[in-house]
Amino acid sequence: METFVANSNRIFSNINYKFINKFQTDKQMRNSKGITLQNTLLFRFKYTENNTTKTNISCTINYKNKKDVHRTCYLRKEQNLSLNLYKFLSKQVYNNCNKINKKMIVAVDGTCSNDISHNVALNMGYYNVSNNLVLDLTHNGNENRNKEIKNLKEHINDNKQLYKNTIIVGDRAYFSYELMSFLKKNNIDFIIRCKGKNIKNTNNNRIVYSSDQYEKTIWSCHKKRKREKKVLLVNNDCTLLTSIMNKSDNELMEIYKSRWNIETYFKIIKKHFKIQHTKEKHESAIGINKILCCTSIITNIASTIKNNFETCNNKINTSLLLYYINNYLLEKIINGSLTVEDIYNAKYFALTVVNNDERHFPRISKTPFTKWYVKGYSNYSEINKIVDAIENNKIHLLDKNKKLQVQNIISIKN
Repeated sequence: METFVANSNRIFSNINYKFINKFQTDKQMRNSKGITLQNTLLFRFKYTENNTTKTNISCTINYKNKKDVHRTCYLRKEQNLSLNLYKFLSKQVYNNCNKINKKMIVAVDGTCSNDISHNVALNMGYYNVSNNLVLDLTHNGNENRNKEIKNLKEHINDNKQLYKNTIIVGDRAYFSYELMSFLKKNNIDFIIRCKGKNIKNTNNNRIVYSSDQYEKTIWSCHKKRKREKKVLLVNNDCTLLTSIMNKSDNELMEIYKSRWNIETYFKIIKKHFKIQHTKEKHESAIGINKILCCTSIITNIASTIKNNFETCNNKINTSLLLYYINNYLLEKIINGSLTVEDIYNAKYFALTVVNNDERHFPRISKTPFTKWYVKGYSNYSEINKIVDAIENNKIHLLDKNKKLQVQNIISIKN
């Protein structure tokens, strides 16, 4: 931890006007008596948090410094800082956190966000599963929505050094022979889930089949509000296409399952940072990319702390840890005055969660109509439509997607 703290202080203590101006493309910045560079960066980092406003952040900074500076002064000075500076800091913090030299497993996925004009844009995440660190977060705009493969290829072309000795793991959205050929040309291994079982052309790749069954409990609902418990026996088949030949089927399946870590990461940052609703104007892609850079810096520091203190049976509460970093460590990090004691104090603030083997939590939410928070009435009614169609021989009336789900249901028990 001593090395991590020393490197972190070195990264941020070098920030001065001479250093900043190396990244400026439009205008050079000069020293002023009003707002320091550290407070300017703190303003941006704090604004990255969810449910924060520019006014309460500026008031908090003013209270600590005993100054009366309007929020627009912080905003205008921060807008003059180049996005390249934030990208540089993000890469430096990632390199400081990533100390594992083995082959890196990178899970790739996209998530959508809404700006202040309610435009839906694509954000891409590149997650280092091997060390639980985010490699990169990029804002790709409304025009690139549903073009995840295109954005992945562009990211690899722009960052070829990052993808040396890596394994790309993707879900069915990345099943493309063109993408696989592209990855092979760049000497990048991959594990991608297929859209079906019938793979006609493997291009000298390896196919991995896995079959499993699980029980799903649902409650049917009738007009008279009577509820009946039903247990569905569901078939869970998975077909993978990979370029890796020297690992067993079970090992490859475990690597693919680790892809779920990026979904968990998206859940965390949507809860704590301005990712799902950026509150930035559609034209301000720079502002959104700054939010993503700050998010990756804070979460990578949190992951490093977790990796040092977590054990098999005790897990640090991620929400409390992020609260501790944002409210107690962030200012010290930006000022380059972080201490080892500050890091160790995190384990006293972030309560540990006892996590026993075979312990599972339902993937439900208290917030209606959100992707991660699925209460009964969202896919509850959809599953009941499928069960009702099976029991009453009305499968032919279902749409294409529901018919595919019917094929995976083996039996229904009351």
